[in-house]
Amino acid sequence: MTGNRKMIYISAPMRGVPDYNEPLFTEFDELFTGHGFQVINPIKVTAEIEEMSRRIDPTCRLPLSPRHYFYVELPLICRGVNCLLVLQKPWNDSKGCRAEVATAVACDIPVFVNISDGYWEQYGSVGWNIFSTSELIDFMRRLK
Repeated sequence: MTGNRKMIYISAPMRGVPDYNEPLFTEFDELFTGHGFQVINPIKVTAEIEEMSRRIDPTCRLPLSPRHYFYVELPLICRGVNCLLVLQKPWNDSKGCRAEVATAVACDIPVFVNISDGYWEQYGSVGWNIFSTSELIDFMRRLK
């Protein structure tokens, strides 16, 4: 983690979604970066993985298998992430989202799901733990 900046990982379905959902990732990356968070954006990580793969083997076929992306991205969640945000429902159909959420839960990292414009629900919570985006930002700033 860089200084005192809280690190968050954003998650959303990518495969089978136009442009791999890049506009959604970019929107939330900019929103949370603008509030002082360090954001791990899988769109950017994927681009770095693919660029590195092309340097190693210019004939490699893209996209790579999910295993290649998971190998790099899941450890990022385990190391220093304070919070995981799922940007879009339904996320349960996405192998990547399920793997990212399971990794965060196994590491006791809070997970929040965007349930509608501007509202988030804490994953796995009992009762009504609904946050507005501004309440979520305040909550994340208090995380250790």
